Amino acid sequence: MYPIKDVLSMAYTWIRPDGGETFGSAREARPSAKATSTGGSRPAPTTATSSPSATRRCTRVGPRQKLTSVFAMVREATGIQAESYDDLKRAYFASLRTNDVDRIRSAVSAGAAREAALA
Repeated sequence: MYPIKDVLSMAYTWIRPDGGETFGSAREARPSAKATSTGGSRPAPTTATSSPSATRRCTRVGPRQKLTSVFAMVREATGIQAESYDDLKRAYFASLRTNDVDRIRSAVSAGAAREAALA
């Protein structure tokens, strides 16, 4: 079992809009495979990995699905329901002050209620 603070920290890092892992690399261009190779030649792709069904299984997942997966992981690991980046941010910062899951849940719901009142 991981501490709540650690789970929320990882999730916050993954989805932060200013460079989180779910939005891809911040680099302008990825280095070529030849530039990163550690030597030796790469094996030629086999028919199993280059088949259309393998290609369909390896398609990229969009950011929305990644966010949903991260929120589900947080809920499963901590019991805290985060449905947006702001909810997760509130939960993460609350976890820096306490390990009490009820106080963290309260911080998330209070922040959401405060936003609703301002709208």
